[in-house]
Amino acid sequence: MIRKFNSKQLLILLGFLAVVYLIQLGLRPNNAGNLPLTLTSYMPEKADKIEIVKPSKKANTITLFKEKGSWKIKDEALNRSYQADSNRIKSILNTLKELKPLRLASNDKSKWGSFNVNDSTGTRIHIQGHGKTMADLYIGRFSYTQSPQQAQLQQQNPYMQQNPGTMSTYIRTAHTNKVFAVEGFLGSLVNQNPDDLRDKSILSLMDQTKLQQFAFSYPADSSFILKKENNNWTIEGQTADSTKTARFLNQIKNLKVGGFAQEKPQVFTHQLKIMLSDGTHYTLDGVLKNDTATILSSQYPDHLGSDPSGKVFEKLFKNKVHFLN
Repeated sequence: MIRKFNSKQLLILLGFLAVVYLIQLGLRPNNAGNLPLTLTSYMPEKADKIEIVKPSKKANTITLFKEKGSWKIKDEALNRSYQADSNRIKSILNTLKELKPLRLASNDKSKWGSFNVNDSTGTRIHIQGHGKTMADLYIGRFSYTQSPQQAQLQQQNPYMQQNPGTMSTYIRTAHTNKVFAVEGFLGSLVNQNPDDLRDKSILSLMDQTKLQQFAFSYPADSSFILKKENNNWTIEGQTADSTKTARFLNQIKNLKVGGFAQEKPQVFTHQLKIMLSDGTHYTLDGVLKNDTATILSSQYPDHLGSDPSGKVFEKLFKNKVHFLN
């Protein structure tokens, strides 16, 4: 039989629920009820232009734009464009697509400078799609907050490994006064030089079934040709080591350099000419000086690559003995 509540019992139950609600309300974080669910909300694949304005006395704007489905970066000084690193662009768009605030840091315009979210101290990133603004943010300083429990345990035992605290970045959306803290370190994502956002590829040979010949041209009498004959790689009639040849092909199939050289060398000492079965050919010229290599690829003519460690140079320009021993 269902028990019936009388008025007195019902009032007691309602009073108990009200107390529970008030206790829970008191335990909620400050400003939790006033926080928006997200500061940004957009579909990354719809973006076709990104402007990154770094804080400086003189405006320093990096402009990224999509052309025929491919991201480009514009060099404002030279008024020319380069291929952008699509993975880095995707990382920026995916990271900023849905920023959830942890707390409201300030609602006072006079405090913008202390959080590095004004024009002279913050990095502004403006994301557009089809001429419309999708996100417009000022990314400010980074903050690390250790919980009281972690601080106390660390004080008791400095050698005890603790879980990391909360890493956050201060964000202000354009045309508003409010400054929010969001989780993560976002400064490193957008505070990059134009060269950091460029595609650093110098060679792409993803379909290796078409590879037919490698002509290595070196100083003195050290030049040689590695070519495919009856599905075997050979040098002057000798069969090349299959394991070393396979490793060489794997290492160069998708080569990237660390950066870009400012000036083209007067002389290149090494050259590698790659022939494909369909008649296509690529040429790579290189020179090594003081452990730093400069490499120019005909496949990416705008990429005068700088190889500070010389490791890319070493992968490309092998000697004959390497393949035969």
